[in-house]
Amino acid sequence: MKVRYGQFFFVVLTICVWAGCGDNGNGTGTDTIGGIDGGQDGIGADDGIGQDGAGSTDMGDAGMGDDVEGDSFAPPIDTANDDGGAVDTAVELDADTTGGVDTVDGEDGEDGEDGTAVEPDADISEEDTAEVAECGDGVCNGEESCATCPTDCGSCLETCGNGTCGSGETCTSCPQDCGTCPAVCGNGFCEAGEGCASCAADCACTEGGQVCYSDACCTPSCAGITCGSDGCGGICDKCVFNTVCNVGAGLCETGTASCGDTSVFQPGSPWPTHGYCASHQGRSPLAGPATNSVKWTFTAGGAISASPVIAADGTIYVGSKNGKFYAINPDGTEKWAYDTGKPIESSASIGADSTVYVGSNNGTLYAFTPKGNIKWSAKVGGAFAVLRGTNLGQGVVTIGVHNDNDTKGLHTLTFDGLPKWTFFKGDGDVFTVPAIDANGNMYLALSSSSDYVVWGIKPDGNSLFSTGQSVSAQMSPPSVGSGNIVYYKANGVRAYNTQGTLQWSADTEVGQSEGGMAIDGNKIIVGGAYGQLVAMDTNGKKLWSFAAGAPASAIRTTPAVDKDGVVYFGADNMRVYAVTNAGVEKWSYLTGNKVYSSPAIGKGGLLVVGSEDGKLYAFGQ
Repeated sequence: MKVRYGQFFFVVLTICVWAGCGDNGNGTGTDTIGGIDGGQDGIGADDGIGQDGAGSTDMGDAGMGDDVEGDSFAPPIDTANDDGGAVDTAVELDADTTGGVDTVDGEDGEDGEDGTAVEPDADISEEDTAEVAECGDGVCNGEESCATCPTDCGSCLETCGNGTCGSGETCTSCPQDCGTCPAVCGNGFCEAGEGCASCAADCACTEGGQVCYSDACCTPSCAGITCGSDGCGGICDKCVFNTVCNVGAGLCETGTASCGDTSVFQPGSPWPTHGYCASHQGRSPLAGPATNSVKWTFTAGGAISASPVIAADGTIYVGSKNGKFYAINPDGTEKWAYDTGKPIESSASIGADSTVYVGSNNGTLYAFTPKGNIKWSAKVGGAFAVLRGTNLGQGVVTIGVHNDNDTKGLHTLTFDGLPKWTFFKGDGDVFTVPAIDANGNMYLALSSSSDYVVWGIKPDGNSLFSTGQSVSAQMSPPSVGSGNIVYYKANGVRAYNTQGTLQWSADTEVGQSEGGMAIDGNKIIVGGAYGQLVAMDTNGKKLWSFAAGAPASAIRTTPAVDKDGVVYFGADNMRVYAVTNAGVEKWSYLTGNKVYSSPAIGKGGLLVVGSEDGKLYAFGQ
């Protein structure tokens, strides 16, 4: 007789109620309903309905199992009491599949349990008997997480400090992950990276007596100091005539003049400005190269007439007539460059805080950080200005301007880029960088009609003295030596005291040219238009001379002297020379054009110098 599934359920239920569910009947047949003689045929291929010894028809409890070779088993599911005569329910789902879940386990009489046989709707292979996690199924399984499956498990909570700047984090809410927010000038907070000069709106000095110096507020004090800087950009009392300031001690002393205020330059820099130091003595405590071996060359793309300077870390700074200011690594590779758009003939200077100052013929004085960022820039020259040489005094950076009637003269600015004073006398053209003594006094020649007059200038910009006479000089920077004697090249050499009185003059075969001089103890070394390098004592007596040779070999560079007295310089005959302290050639090297650039001595026997061929040459091992 054919019955539907529901009818079978009713029949079985009726039998169990009428006759009682008997002993277990285990079968291994296919999925058929109804079994005879001890359960030949099973439900779900395992346990089934069978007859016990008395011929009663029993139905066993249903359990869950796999159809694997007909012997799978799973714990039973009870739907009624386990008492004798209980009602057992067998349920078969829509489709029979290999590997399905259909175990029926029958128990008889009063020990039997109610059961349900369950067969799933879909196929499941033998390897996939366990539940498989699937992202997107709406269930966050044990193998899934908010990181691997946010669809099922939800988005992970962002945690500040995990090293990742999440979508909901900012520099304000989580600077650990997202970085510090950039300072905003004008928001009322003096933040990191701002100072009293760079953002006065937020960081103005408000405490009594404080001033803004080098982008920080400080209180000037000359307590215990009789001369030099007050440590806050100010200047304490000056030393009297024929005494010099020991800047380190802050005391006036008699004796040999120092290199000027060395505290304004970068500590450890082997050559921080033109002429080595503020007074242009040009003598290094380091040894130069023993041979003309070229360590490397750097091609700038434009002539190099400016003098290079060298930082404490070995970085070399120099400008080119192609308008670019270069920072060059110690190995000769470019570190960075900045294009000013106009030729750079000015030598640079490196300040105590590593700021690099240089002027361009676009009329601008620049202050660069060591990384090449512009700290500030100041317009000091007009459209036709030519800027020559920087130097650092007590609290100021100096720059000379010529060839522009509206702006020519000597300009000074604070280290924050604020104009301080401009010195203009006569025609006012400044062709060179001034020398600065230990007391902050400056010395240079200014044009007057067709000639030049040497001036002494006080640190406040007022006149100290004027020679009052033409010296027929041209673009030659002076130097300050022992006893604060100022030496100036003018068709020979002239020596003045700090009140402008001529001490002596020596009309040697030097001839006038742009180059300055070096002072090696009691020896003055100077080159000139006639191609002669001359050494004389501090009374003007000639000691020796060296002829650079033909063709036209004018010496337009300021010599550099190493610790052994070896003199390095360049000439118009395209050569760089090394001459011993007795005036004998040690070596020379032929470049590709004239050499106007003054050499600089670095650490490890290094010498760097530019040429009009557009290259910077580094000599050394």
